[in-house]
Parts: sequence; structure tokens; C-alpha cells
Amino acid sequence: MSIWHILGIEPTTDKDELKKAYRKKLSITNPEDNQEGFIALRRAYEEALAQAERSISFFDRVDSKHGDSNTKEDEADIEIENKDDTKTVDELLLDRLSNIYNSFSARINVDSWVELFQEQEFFSIDKSEHSFNILLRFLMDKFFLPKDVWKVICDTFNVEQRRNELYEIFPYRFIEYIITKSKCDDILDYEMFEDEQGENIDVYFNKFKRLDDSIKRYDLEGQEELINEIEELQVKHPYFEIMLIKHRIQQMNMEDEDSELTEEKINTYNSMLETVKKIVELYPNDSFSAMVCGDICMLLKNFEEAGNFYEKALQITPDGYVIKAKLAGQKYELSEYKEAKELFMDLLKINGYDNQVRSALINVNEKLIEEYNAKKENNQEITSKDKLDVSWCYYQNFRYDEAIKLLNTFFPEKEYACEYNNIKGRVFLALKEYDRAIERFLKWKSIIEDLARSPRRKEEKDKIKRYGYVNFLIADCYMRLEDYDKAREYMEVALSREYEEKYIAYEGKCQLEYKSGNYNECLKACNTLINAKGYNYVAYFYRAKAYYKLNVFEECEKAAIEAINIYPLFVEPYSLLIEIYIKTNKKDKAQNVIQQYNQYNKDSDTLVYYRAKLLNQMGENKEALSILNKAISKLDIHKSDLKEETMLHNLKADILYECGEKDRALTM
Repeated sequence: MSIWHILGIEPTTDKDELKKAYRKKLSITNPEDNQEGFIALRRAYEEALAQAERSISFFDRVDSKHGDSNTKEDEADIEIENKDDTKTVDELLLDRLSNIYNSFSARINVDSWVELFQEQEFFSIDKSEHSFNILLRFLMDKFFLPKDVWKVICDTFNVEQRRNELYEIFPYRFIEYIITKSKCDDILDYEMFEDEQGENIDVYFNKFKRLDDSIKRYDLEGQEELINEIEELQVKHPYFEIMLIKHRIQQMNMEDEDSELTEEKINTYNSMLETVKKIVELYPNDSFSAMVCGDICMLLKNFEEAGNFYEKALQITPDGYVIKAKLAGQKYELSEYKEAKELFMDLLKINGYDNQVRSALINVNEKLIEEYNAKKENNQEITSKDKLDVSWCYYQNFRYDEAIKLLNTFFPEKEYACEYNNIKGRVFLALKEYDRAIERFLKWKSIIEDLARSPRRKEEKDKIKRYGYVNFLIADCYMRLEDYDKAREYMEVALSREYEEKYIAYEGKCQLEYKSGNYNECLKACNTLINAKGYNYVAYFYRAKAYYKLNVFEECEKAAIEAINIYPLFVEPYSLLIEIYIKTNKKDKAQNVIQQYNQYNKDSDTLVYYRAKLLNQMGENKEALSILNKAISKLDIHKSDLKEETMLHNLKADILYECGEKDRALTM
């Protein structure tokens, strides 16, 4: 069968006609249903393009551009073309990438990139992967692109689905950067630059990002330095005015720690508000400037107006994480605690590691508990739903005994039976009463199974969707009881269903395989979790632990560092790094890790343990025993971050035994 028959057209050298024919056939040729037909179509298209190229000689190209006679300008063009003909295909592709990137209007235009990715270099079966690798290497140095362009790159080349494969070629952080940038809002709106930007634009982006970071860190000295450097670049963007306002607010807070709203402050804040309002008027679809107006209104204690600005910003950017957090704070100030809690809970579904949101949720819960107690004292009607809601508040604020005490005072109506068993089981799980937790979760599971036989209302269908989650909770209990066969049975059910919290089951699978000693299976589970959830702390942490058990220390080190990068407050990945460095005799690196974690938790008992262990290895046993004795004397096992409560005592016993004090060692 000829290529023209496959393409469904008469022979032609017109590339536009070839492209139209190819797209028409592609729309009815599904690679999953007809892989051979799809490959044949691609090969036919590529061969037709190649024939079209061969039919146009160099002189044909010159004639088509210049006619029969050449001027001096034409000769210059011919000379340039001759130079281009000496370049490799890779060099020509890099030139095209540079041309798009260096023209700011082309760089931020999605169509520029879409058009490039439709060219043969990216379409050809033989060339597309190589061209994609060239693209990524180019972007490792030229990475200031808007979200929409990153999204086109991710979607065109399936970056997220191929992340594990790409990790083997490119750095983890770079691949995760691409995926994250395709989903997160840009720090600057690229469309709001006042003029076509030149060579300073990437310098501006870099310095603006550093300025934003220094504002988040409250680093006034660093801010002043960067503000001066940005002003020298003479690049104009309205967000810089907003950064100047944020800088001034921080200066005012440092100069006057009194939170009282003086007349001078009111005037200054109002002046700032008017400045940002003008930006909002100029750019009505910009959520950032609307959000900053809300921030200034909060400083003025104009909470209603602040809410209006936050709502406007959220209408423009419905998934705006920071905007939702600020709106939740505004609801809290207006004593609208239920609305604030709903927003904070939504945010924790997106990022469960956000400690600021968790702290804010605890404050909201305390207010809701106060409201409930006031309602009870005033003899107002209290429903089962009220009791369930406040039970969740107790649970989320770690007040487990109070939660159980309240839950034992009632049994709710049938419509709340699932929620009742859920919360009660979760409290027993937190209290490590695993058998009682399983009993509650099995009741919840049974209710769902009954509902599934004849679901009618939407509420019932929503409850049935939780079937996977309750199976995960049962698996979690059996895993803690070290009954791994039972845990695996329920975990498989949890992984076979679709539900909102499914990523937790993927995390549980990593933990289960590790705890049961299946370290290679644990690594597979970690890869599955990364593919499903992306840059996930649990995946990298258990990957590090599994590699440590397999004595693959280089991979363990990489994974532990990634876990720390994701969430730097947990001590366990630091412990793994220190253990590796002690085993491989890299004591300086171990000391550096201790210092790194010390900035987050100066009172860590785990750090004391490793300091003493390093001192022991260096022969400084007297100092090692001194810091161990001090730590043991004030040890509160309920607040300690030690993996095992006897770690300090065991190390002290080992050092005493090594020093010849066997009797004292045996008493430890």
C-alpha cells in the first residue's frame, strides 16, 4: 500500500496539505485500538515530508524567496543559508528554541510552542524522543516560562506520567519543577510587563523571586539590596510596586511593634490601598493585586471589604491556595468559624504538610468547642450532628479522651451512623486501641455494604464511595498489630477502589511492604505512589528506608534528601543520612546534617543521641556521657522524637561497657 493511499491524498510536495491529511487520518486512527495502523500512518507522513524536502533544492528555495536575480541583500541571505546548511539538526533545533525564548512575546505565547511541537523533529517516531531531550536540556538553563507553556510541555510529552523514566536522565528536582510549574500559579503575570522585554528579563525574574522569598522570610536587609538591584534593571512590572508596599509594611512592623492602629498607620495603609486599587482597575483579571488589596484591608480591620477582595481574587483564580487561606483567616476574624474550618480542611486535602494551616485549624476548632459549650450551658438544643462536629474538633486537636467521652454519650440517627463509627474508630486508632478501632471500622464497612445493595439518594452514593477508605483504615490497624497478611487483604481492596483519599492507601502500601520486610516490593510501591501523587514525602522516605535495608547507600542518600526537601520538619530522614555517614566514615557530613536539623528543633532527643554516638566514635566518651546524662534527666517520652524510648539509655550502657564500667552498664 503506497504512502499516498495511507494518507488518502494524491502525491504532493505541499507540506500544509500533507499536515492536513495527516491530522484528518489521525483523528480516526486510535493508537490504542490500532497500533499498527497508527505506526503506518506516522511512517507514511514522515516519508511524504522527506520527499517534499528532497524535491526542494537549495536553489529552488533561493528562487522562491528572491526571484531570478540576486541583490546584495539576497547574496547575504544566501550566505546565511549556506552557514545554516553546515549546522547539525540538533544545532538548528537549539537555534529555534533560542529564537522563541529570546523573543519575550514569542516565549509567553503558547501558540509559538504548540507550532514548534507540531514540526517533524517532535512528530517523528525516530526523532521525537531525541528532540524532547534537547528541549529539556535547553530548559534546564532557560526556565522562566508561564504556567500555560509548562502545561503544554507536560501534556504534549506526558511528563507527569513518565516522571520515573525521566528521573533516570534528568535531576528529580528539575522534573518535579516542570510538573509543579504546570499546575501552580506564576509568581509574576507575564502579560503585565509594560514593554517588550530584552536581555534583562531573566535577571529580573531571578531577582524578583529572591525578593519574594526575602519578604516571606522577613529579611528586610536582603529586601533593600534586591529592591535597589531590580530598580537598576529598568524593567517595569506593576507587581514590583506591590512588593515595595509589602516591604514598607514589614518596615513599619519592625519600627513599631505596637499592634494598635494609629491614625498615622491608617493613613499610610489607605494610601497603599489606593495604589494597589489602581492596579486592580488596570488589570481587572489579576487575582494577585486583588488579594493584596484584601491584605491591606485586613490590616485596617476592614474585614468585610477584605472578604470582598478575596472573593474577587478567588473568582479569577478558583484554585488559589493562598487566597483560600487568607479568606479562611478573614472568616475567622468575623467569627464565622464553620466557614473558616471548611476552607482550612480543603487546603489540608491539597497539602497535608502545611503546618500554618494545621495551626490555624486548631485555633478554629477551639472556638467551635467554645461555641458548643456555650450552647450547652444556655440549654440550647444540641443535635447529634452538633456532637459529631465537636467530636471531630476534639480529635483534630489531639483531645482524644474528651472525644471518646462525648461520643459515648449518644448514638446518632441512622444517617450519621457512618460518620459516628468513622470518628470513633479514628480516635481509638490514635489512642493505639487497635482492636476497638477495627470493631468500629468493620461496623462502618458493613453499613456501606448494606447501602451498596440498593443505593438511592446521592448521600448514600457518597457514603458508598468511602468503601476504599474504610478498608485502608482496617488495613492500617492490622499493620500496627503486625498482622501483615490481614493488613494486605484489606489494603488490596483499598487500592482497587477510587476515592478522594486513595493516595493514603498508596502510602500505606509503601509502609506495609517495608514493615513486612519486602524491600524491593516497597520500592515498587514508592514508584507507584510517585506516579500517582508526585513529589510525595512518604514515597521518598520509604524509598530511603528500603534502600538503607538493602545497603544501597547512594540511592538511600538521594531519597532521604528528597524527603527532607519536601518536608524538612520530620527527623527520620535526617537520622537515615546520619546513619549512612557514620557507616561510611563521613563524620563531617553527619555533623552537617545534625546542624541542619537543629535549626528546626533545638530540643531534639534524636539529635542528642547522634551527637553522643559521633563523640563515642571519635573517642570522646566523657563528653558523650555528659550530654546523654543531661538528656536522660529531662527526658519526657510523651514529647520526645526518639524512635524508641530506650535509645539514649542503650547508647549510654554501650559506652559505659566500652569504658570498662560493666556493672553500671548492666543497670541501664
